[in-house]
Amino acid sequence: MRLVIPYRLSGEGLELRYAIRSMVKHFKPLSGVLIIGDKPEWYRGDHIARADLKGEKEKSMMLKVLAAPDPVFLYSNDDFFAAADFGPDLPNYYDVPCEELAIRHPQADYRKMYFNCGPAWLNYDIHTPMIMQKARFITQYSRMDEQTPIKTTYANGLTGAAYLCDMKIRGEHTAAELVDLTRDRPFFSTHDSAVNVDLIDFLNTLYPNASCYE
Repeated sequence: MRLVIPYRLSGEGLELRYAIRSMVKHFKPLSGVLIIGDKPEWYRGDHIARADLKGEKEKSMMLKVLAAPDPVFLYSNDDFFAAADFGPDLPNYYDVPCEELAIRHPQADYRKMYFNCGPAWLNYDIHTPMIMQKARFITQYSRMDEQTPIKTTYANGLTGAAYLCDMKIRGEHTAAELVDLTRDRPFFSTHDSAVNVDLIDFLNTLYPNASCYE
């Protein structure tokens, strides 16, 4: 099963490098990597070029995923990291109802997106990968076009939901703090504000081996 990542270049793509290494290490059915969008110079996997729509981040990601030819694929982002082995039986992870985020999310554009979700929808847009079927992604696209979160739109109505508290690391931390934060977690993610020397050392400790995609 191929890993598909919609991507917009950020610096040298350092987080992407380690994100790919983490999936190579922990997703045993991995058969390849497809990046859709920009491409770092070091990247050696499959690539489809596609520009973003100005000011429409979520829709840009959705259009990139629609360009993937795979009937079934592992969807992920450039800052999602696997911390334990997993396979095609990966649960659809959610955390809270969307209506809660429509009220309390700190960013107005995200509050609007969650407000656009169905009244009983759960938020599946926590920072973990997800197994997606292209056919369902296409049928759900009309809802996605209203600017609702990509994984949440895809997964609501599916079985196999499992609760998992979101693990987005924000702000700078020491290596010891990062070990504590990610202990017993199947996945974690990093915000731009978390990137420092300790984070890079931490990622290099977890994923020291270069993949065939770099």
